[in-house]
Amino acid sequence: MLYYILGILIVGVFLYGLLTVISIYESKRLTVTHYKVSSGNIPKAFHGVKLAVLSDLHNHTFGTDNQRLLRAIDEEDPDYIFMTGDILVAKPGKSLDIAVSLGNALIKKYPVFYAEGNHE
Repeated sequence: MLYYILGILIVGVFLYGLLTVISIYESKRLTVTHYKVSSGNIPKAFHGVKLAVLSDLHNHTFGTDNQRLLRAIDEEDPDYIFMTGDILVAKPGKSLDIAVSLGNALIKKYPVFYAEGNHE
């Protein structure tokens, strides 16, 4: 019985560790996803408009000065960028420099709209 309980504990600890590693990997991976939105309610002036949406970066950087992220955005060549919250983590002792630097780099090239999330 003791070996059975120890076995269950070992498997549980292993699975917890594995899920933690996967979660950390997923939270730091840069992904680009494309969506095409069609609706008769979209004015013709917006047909063919490309949007880039950035969300939940939580102060993470993708390369030095976010160069990987900025390159990925430039490759998509969006008409507008929407930063939809949690770009930073506003806690005492946390720097705002990463988010400010990213925002400054983006506004030099694109119209940028920013909405706060629960971490701002």
